[in-house]
Amino acid sequence: MIRCHYPLKTQSLYQFVGNAEKQATQMAKDSTQNPLSTGVVSISPRELKQKLDSGESLILLDVREPHERAFCSISAPAPILDLHIPMGAVPSRLDDFQNRDEMLVIYCHHGVRSMVVAEWLAKRVQRSIGNLDGGIDAWSRQVDPQVPRY
Repeated sequence: MIRCHYPLKTQSLYQFVGNAEKQATQMAKDSTQNPLSTGVVSISPRELKQKLDSGESLILLDVREPHERAFCSISAPAPILDLHIPMGAVPSRLDDFQNRDEMLVIYCHHGVRSMVVAEWLAKRVQRSIGNLDGGIDAWSRQVDPQVPRY
């Protein structure tokens, strides 16, 4: 079940999280249902590393809280737009995601909050959206062990 322990600023995102919990429960009952049915692409840490190394045009969005971001983050090379917008602030920053062509890759600590944000955004913006599987924790374990784990 999806749980969010971080305060959110808008009721619509609270409602979305509640609906996401219901959907996750239903998906667990029906294992044939695709959990990425909203068009959100699941991206492994190694796939993201390849995209970053190749200079692929994308936006990296960290939806963790400021204290988490201060502890560690994924280093993005110069042409990559690296945004930090905590989950609760995403609805008020919706315009930041409009009218852009780059793929948006979202991450958090373990990939749960980022998936909620990815699915929420996929219903509101027309763009390619990816969720980093396992979040920054998986990035640290699989790609860059210099990134501290917490």
